[in-house]
Amino acid sequence: MPRQAVSNVWNYFIKCNGGGECKICGKQVKSCGNTTNLANHLHRKHPLIKKTESSSGISGSSSAIMIEQDINFLENEDSIEIDGTASGRSTPTSSVSSLTNCTFSQKRITDTFGEIGSFKEGGTKHSQIINEILFMIVKDNLPLSTTEKPGFQHFIKRALPHYKIPARKTITNLLDNKYDILRRLMIDDLFLVKNISITADVWTDTTNNTSFLGATAHFIKNGKFCNIVLCLEELHEKHTSELLQDKLLHVFNEWNIEISKIAALITDNGANIVKASEQVVEKHKHLPCFAHTLNLVAEKTCSIEF
Repeated sequence: MPRQAVSNVWNYFIKCNGGGECKICGKQVKSCGNTTNLANHLHRKHPLIKKTESSSGISGSSSAIMIEQDINFLENEDSIEIDGTASGRSTPTSSVSSLTNCTFSQKRITDTFGEIGSFKEGGTKHSQIINEILFMIVKDNLPLSTTEKPGFQHFIKRALPHYKIPARKTITNLLDNKYDILRRLMIDDLFLVKNISITADVWTDTTNNTSFLGATAHFIKNGKFCNIVLCLEELHEKHTSELLQDKLLHVFNEWNIEISKIAALITDNGANIVKASEQVVEKHKHLPCFAHTLNLVAEKTCSIEF
């Protein structure tokens, strides 16, 4: 009975007469009673396999499966995004060839230290990462304490071991600075716009018994519809038309919005906000909110007894 092959090399070959057929490139390699030629073939033609197997600490069979999955992925993908650009692949053969013939060059020690240094405060990597963290917090409406969460810290430590996670106070200061910068840019945009529509509303949080005034600017820039939240201010006094008028004028002044540029000021049908709006802009420029008006009609209709 022939001796059963136990070498991990056979995980990458199919046994055939006089040797084995490589599962990666399909080449038949002769063997003379041992696996030396097969191992040499892997070392010369497929160095990525040995590198993956040794660095991951997984068995030869598992490594073979991973390599085959990677190759199948490359063969089935029409394009792969690399550095933000789509790279088209004409044939599966070119994909496999680029994978199997790739070489690994060791970085210079100066490049390595330079890359590590870029993660320190003031470095390019540090600035990029902190900007992405700020974007994540704002976009997903996350608490400022996100960077202090154990899960987030564990992720950063694993993914970016050279990066020092900023504290909550640092995040707060950076967000304030970011807001000031973006606000100045938005003021410049509003200055260049010819016509602006404003939506304003006053509402009360019955749970906490607090009231707020909100205002948003809407305009078209380079053919694209844009909107900017101008304010979300808590009101501590009685909601008189005079108070609301002063608040609106103060907001427009802060954002350098000329009253003549306001094409329409849209509010609900509350008597106080209507009067305040008509004092700020010309009467014909104040428009009642259609959705609120429709809601009033529906409520009135439902209250009628038939």
